[in-house]
Amino acid sequence: MSDLRKDSEINEAAQPAPPPNDMQAKIEAEKAAPAATVSRETFNYVVIAFVCLVLGGLIGYVGRDRAAVSSDALIDRAVQTVVAAVPRGPTPVPTRDPNVRYPVEEKGNPVRGAENPDAPITIIAFGDFLCGFCRRFETETMPQIMET
Repeated sequence: MSDLRKDSEINEAAQPAPPPNDMQAKIEAEKAAPAATVSRETFNYVVIAFVCLVLGGLIGYVGRDRAAVSSDALIDRAVQTVVAAVPRGPTPVPTRDPNVRYPVEEKGNPVRGAENPDAPITIIAFGDFLCGFCRRFETETMPQIMET
């Protein structure tokens, strides 16, 4: 039995003493738990990505303000160019007095009804051979006028 005691005494001596309080137990538990590890290469990629994100945000913020100013100036310039190109309105054409009678030369113009120069009404018609309305006047309306 004495041998058993010696073995048990050796086992008790090999075991660590219990922690004196809860705080020390927590520290020991954290040391024993496996820590999350990240490889150095992955950490470098994360840092580079973060720096690029921050740098891109700064460039975008500064560039947005400059682009807004330059695009506003371009829009203003384009509007001014278009407004300057648009005519202000039709230039006033001097109008003729509607109560004035203007003479028209009959010489050299084709005349219909030359056989009756003393007719009570004289019609001088101006027309275009390619105009559909002039053609309709000549084929439909003028024969009715000539009959009366």
